[in-house]
Amino acid sequence: MNDIQFTKEDIVNNLEEMIRKGPIDGKKAVSELAHEIKNFNGGIEGFTDLVLENCDELNIHQKAHINNINNISRILTYSISNISQMVTDRINLGTQTPNSIEQTKDLTDKIAHVDNQISTRSTNILKDIKKLREYSPLLPNIKGLGRVENDATRYVEILDRQIDNLIYLYNLQLAPDFQREEYYPAVEIKKYCDSYKNNDGKIQAKIHNGRNIDATIKGKENNILKNAIIPLHNNVEKHAYKGKDMYGRSSDPEFEKEIEIGSHADLENKVIIYHVTDNGFGISPKVRDTLLTKEGITSKDNEDDTGIGLWAVKTFVESMGGKLWFESELGKSTTFYFTVPYDRKTTNDIYITEPCKNQPKN
Repeated sequence: MNDIQFTKEDIVNNLEEMIRKGPIDGKKAVSELAHEIKNFNGGIEGFTDLVLENCDELNIHQKAHINNINNISRILTYSISNISQMVTDRINLGTQTPNSIEQTKDLTDKIAHVDNQISTRSTNILKDIKKLREYSPLLPNIKGLGRVENDATRYVEILDRQIDNLIYLYNLQLAPDFQREEYYPAVEIKKYCDSYKNNDGKIQAKIHNGRNIDATIKGKENNILKNAIIPLHNNVEKHAYKGKDMYGRSSDPEFEKEIEIGSHADLENKVIIYHVTDNGFGISPKVRDTLLTKEGITSKDNEDDTGIGLWAVKTFVESMGGKLWFESELGKSTTFYFTVPYDRKTTNDIYITEPCKNQPKN
């Protein structure tokens, strides 16, 4: 369970930093923050609705308890939207140039008023986040209000996980020094994809809906996003579209470069399989055999110079008991896969919200 690791002052400081970034970067930053948090809040709202619709055996008190979570989440969604608009207003005020003493005083008063509103709203947001945190762990509270059948137990456990994910995201966004012994890859991957912007704006990063697995990876050094996903993504972004375009796809005005990140659970082998897939031009046969070896570090091919990145990913993945491999079709696409075992002490809390119908080869 994640504790809240930020204060009202931390919220204000984050917003003030956005204000200092100015009209373009500041508005962009606050918009991205609001978008990410509203998406996660929306997930809680959607899942509380799902629990209430599918768990008829819950009594009126249990349903009221779950509905309270929904209400708090909706209030947070509104508050985040509201404070985002305040920050935008504050940024706009900062761009104004008064031409008289009266205008200067009027502008100063307006800025002070908006700053006060931001401070008050930040206090309310923190209070509501704390209220939400108090509902977790959810299952013991629900059981204390009446009997809980097996199907309802699973729904309640996943809702509880969604609450913990949201607190994790708030810490990730707002805590000045987020201390964690565990990493939530699904949360961090989603945040990474939502905020990712390619330098030339021509490559999109997206999550494969329904295939990201909710898991807790224990250990300070086991940051899958930092040590595997981002290096693989960077490598794909750099090399995927440099090979031979056998089918002339790049000349098609409707061709869009896309990199997909996702995961699914292999229940038989007890591993989570992560994948990074591009729709690029494939990997040259000349370097495939050495691509994931030490020899591949110094491989110099004008199409496929990968450097040390893939070897570092391979080393990290294998240190966790997993493996890294790839499948590539010239002219069409490449997918890098890696596994993380979840029957070891380093991994727990596996939740699958939607089965993967087309699992990649292992």
